[in-house]
Amino acid sequence: MIMNADGTDERTILTIDENLYFGKLFVAWSPDGTKLAFNGSGNHIYTINADGTELTQITNYCCDAAPSWVK
Repeated sequence: MIMNADGTDERTILTIDENLYFGKLFVAWSPDGTKLAFNGSGNHIYTINADGTELTQITNYCCDAAPSWVK
C-alpha cells in the first residue's frame, strides 16, 4: 500500500499471498519514485509502477531477494 505523507489517499498497489514469497518480503522504491522493486513468487524480483500497472518479473533464477536500485 502507498499513501500521502499525511495518511490520505491510501491505495493498494499489489496484494501478495504470504505463501508465495520466501522468508521476508523486501521492497525498494526507484530513485525517481515511480516504481517499486520487490521479491515475490518463486523468489524472483519484480518491478511494478507506483499506480499498480506493469508488473514485470525481472529475474529468472532461484532465491533472488532484497532488490535495490542503482543510480
